[in-house]
Amino acid sequence: MLLSSEWRKAWSPLTARLFLGFVCLAQIFYVSYNTDPNYREYAEQYNAHADSIPAEEFTRMLDSHVASLISEHSGSTGYGAVRIDRAYSRLRAASENGELVFGVSPAAEGMRDQAMVNWGFVLFLLYFAGSQAIAENISAAAPLLSVTRHGRRRLFLARFAVFQLSALLVWAAANLSLAAFLTFRCGWGSPGSAIQDFVFNSSPHVWNQLQAMTAVLCVSLAAGQVTAAVIFCLIYCLPCSSAQPLKSLVITSGAMDLPLILSMNYKNTWTALLLPCLMQNNWMWNDYRVIKISFICLSPWQAAAAELTLAAILVWLRIRKGGKNVSI
Repeated sequence: MLLSSEWRKAWSPLTARLFLGFVCLAQIFYVSYNTDPNYREYAEQYNAHADSIPAEEFTRMLDSHVASLISEHSGSTGYGAVRIDRAYSRLRAASENGELVFGVSPAAEGMRDQAMVNWGFVLFLLYFAGSQAIAENISAAAPLLSVTRHGRRRLFLARFAVFQLSALLVWAAANLSLAAFLTFRCGWGSPGSAIQDFVFNSSPHVWNQLQAMTAVLCVSLAAGQVTAAVIFCLIYCLPCSSAQPLKSLVITSGAMDLPLILSMNYKNTWTALLLPCLMQNNWMWNDYRVIKISFICLSPWQAAAAELTLAAILVWLRIRKGGKNVSI
């Protein structure tokens, strides 16, 4: 079967498996560097007394934050007092009804930080796609298969499927490594607790730690799959792909890495919404935000959904052509 053959060929080099191991180890180093070794103890102490926090205090902090938002954005389109009050109305009602659980979940918070997963994922896929394209450029197998009836299309689609499955494998391995080490290092604490502290997280969503983590991981997975598809199309579908795969790899690397670098150095909504950076989407759930495009006001998650949908459609249209005008 062509798919299984392409899978074995793609993963047979030892360097691919070593790189995957490095991506997993990078998650451990990242957590070790950025997490206080006593965080588990602090979290346990806090959770032991979290039940004593009165709901009135949480409501007071919520009202103070809403008032601050209204004051700060009083002249901004999309930040009207009525709109802000409406965004936080469900959270306020939940607080007044005593439905919220207070506490912290170090591991759930750590899972929402997808920065190292994002970097490891993108770098691995650039290596993976680039090494395959360069190897195929010096191989005679692809030209032989591409002259057979429908062979060119079948080969292209098989390689695309292998690439997307490999992207899923890398994403899952990186996040499982992150989850395992966070469990060992910090523990899960109180995963059913509210996510708001009104210092680092002022989310209007009535979510607990596990629900917020699930939202971040779902967007991270979707963004990762679309990013992988874009990388594949750039590597294989650029005009220089067949004759100069190294040049194609350099162009693709710039297109993927530059947004990540910009997002690190320029903390604003537009750089964070660039496609490879959407795997790091915890920020879009942490507060009430509005993106104004002409006369349209969108939440960041709506803008992200539109971007991912548009990118997926464009990739699908390109993949549909398969072997018609694609150099492989």
